[in-house]
Amino acid sequence: MKDYADKNILIFGGTSEGRILTETLASKGYACSVCVATEYGEQVLQQDQALSESLLSRVEIHTGRMDKEQMLTWIREHSFACVIDATHPYAIAVTENIKQAAEECNLPYFRLLRSMDENTETDSFVYKVSDLSQAVRYLETQPGSIFLTTGSKEIQTFAEGISDKSRLYVRMLPNPKLIQQVLDAGIPVSHIFAMQGPFSVEMNLAMLKHSHASFLVSKESGKAGGYEEKLEAARRAGVTPVVLLRPEESGYSMEEMIQRIEEIPLPLLEHPENVTEHKTPRITLAGIGMGNAAGMTGEVQACIKEADLLIGAERMLKAADNSHALRYCAYKPEQILSCISEHEDKPHIVVLLSGDTGFYSGASALGQKLTQAGYSYLVLPGISSVAAFAAKLKVNWQNAALLSCHGRSCDVMHHLFTKQQVFILASGDSTVQEIAAQCIDFEMQEIMMWVGNNLGYPQEQILSGKPEDFLSFTCKGNAIIYVENPAPIKFTAGIFDTELERSKVPMTKEEVRAVSVAKLALLPDSIVYDIGAGTGSVAIACGRAAVDGHVYAIEKNPDAVELLKKNRNKCKASNVTIISGTAPEALETLPVPTHAFIGGTGGNLARILEALWAKNPGIRIVLNAISLETISAIQQLVSELYEHSDPAEFVTEFVTVTVARTREVGSYHLMMGENPIWIVTLHRKGN
Repeated sequence: MKDYADKNILIFGGTSEGRILTETLASKGYACSVCVATEYGEQVLQQDQALSESLLSRVEIHTGRMDKEQMLTWIREHSFACVIDATHPYAIAVTENIKQAAEECNLPYFRLLRSMDENTETDSFVYKVSDLSQAVRYLETQPGSIFLTTGSKEIQTFAEGISDKSRLYVRMLPNPKLIQQVLDAGIPVSHIFAMQGPFSVEMNLAMLKHSHASFLVSKESGKAGGYEEKLEAARRAGVTPVVLLRPEESGYSMEEMIQRIEEIPLPLLEHPENVTEHKTPRITLAGIGMGNAAGMTGEVQACIKEADLLIGAERMLKAADNSHALRYCAYKPEQILSCISEHEDKPHIVVLLSGDTGFYSGASALGQKLTQAGYSYLVLPGISSVAAFAAKLKVNWQNAALLSCHGRSCDVMHHLFTKQQVFILASGDSTVQEIAAQCIDFEMQEIMMWVGNNLGYPQEQILSGKPEDFLSFTCKGNAIIYVENPAPIKFTAGIFDTELERSKVPMTKEEVRAVSVAKLALLPDSIVYDIGAGTGSVAIACGRAAVDGHVYAIEKNPDAVELLKKNRNKCKASNVTIISGTAPEALETLPVPTHAFIGGTGGNLARILEALWAKNPGIRIVLNAISLETISAIQQLVSELYEHSDPAEFVTEFVTVTVARTREVGSYHLMMGENPIWIVTLHRKGN
């Protein structure tokens, strides 16, 4: 029998599949560390006689729920070869935490899939739902008692959604804390079945009859979760099963998992002469700093010298001091992975990466692909361009904003407005010129800029000056920019009318604007259309909410377009792009929106809505209207939409806002009302 190093395999379990996998691996000689959330999970692990004392000696059990940070701590304090996720299929948040923890610790991650029933003939009488809220909506409209077998976590959803709680019967684990939570949710104590499974068909049938159930609610839990027994009992009792479908996921079956584990090389403790070791290369991802030998850490230089295969871009390979290693020119992850798979006979493979491996580096994407392919690897940091540039300028950078415009879009100006120090990785001289021009456009022509190029090389260039000094800047290769702003701006969440220039262009007033933007429910990275932007008040307010996103202000009136530009620059709304044109035609070439505000349509409301839904069926739309005719038109359009879709998928909300302001009449202050405004919100549920 093979004996492997202690705590070699980490398993997040608590399910019967996790127990079976642990048994199998322990019987093969693998040492396992198993994490379960509850004492029940530990009991599940130990309940089978096949997991004998001799096998349990190879298994370490940790009981207690872990968040992501606790998982990271646990992994870093031990030595594991891989992480196996054998948690419940519906534990989506836990699975995501395990994935992220494994990724951050550079460990292979494998998901163990729960087997489903092959015979699906009995599913014909099942009412299937994709989420619990759908189940609640359906059950609220149906008469009869409801037998819940989804677990205690989901009880609150049913208790809140089912108006008559006396209809609810709950089967759950006999845990006093969980029982109290169910009681607090309003479920009668006589309606609680506190029992531990597994449950036979007959037991399920008895409980259904006792509760006079018309419906049985269950998750699509497969054989291990007793799903087959529940369906058969429901069929015999004439009860309608309401089943929450299993989330789509990828992973390995039990057989595939065991085979995959056996392919991972693990350190042996005993009898190495009896084991044929599966050899894989030692892989190191090395950050080489600026690329010259003098700027590499001693650890990286030593790693390069002992490498059997060096992979990297041509300029990186030239900087590598190693005369005996095979060299392969590649910088894309797919190319690097292909090269590694072709040269697994090389004991030590070193991949060269510019700068620091943790700062806008290709190490992250490459690491993911290596992990997916089953390789383990080591990461060595380098000196980042920011650290090198800051040292040459003799400035501290711990409070600086760190940005990259190298191969990605980035709203640099927002950070220049709000931060005292900003470092920017630029693709080349065109980026430097563009940022300098933007600084001038937004009246920041007095700030200081420093630009570095070819840092660490004989042709190193470091220049300083005002933005106008860099309008014609030229260089070869990438550049790094450092900007100091002695008077950064602190933006408010919204914007006041007094901050804007008006002229004769219509404007959404600040009270209505505040409610409208709130109804949009913007996220930091939202992509927003402001159609009929007028003065730009809504567009600017949206830009402040979606600080990492972008706003496209569409306006057809030439006078309004000019006013838009003035207000955008005055309010430093750098993430607002002005589009001069008529909707919906002006929308065709724009990025896909997540949100849209419609302040004016020019009589094209129907076409605009169709264009928005065509671009993104899940878009969230907010409209402002002042006339009953417009409201009537909106209602008609929405009803036509419902004719071709499921009305339950959509939310339509109508809100009226009436504002009154004080006006002085002699020595008195009177409240003078404004016209009421309709605020309409259209979106699909979940958006």
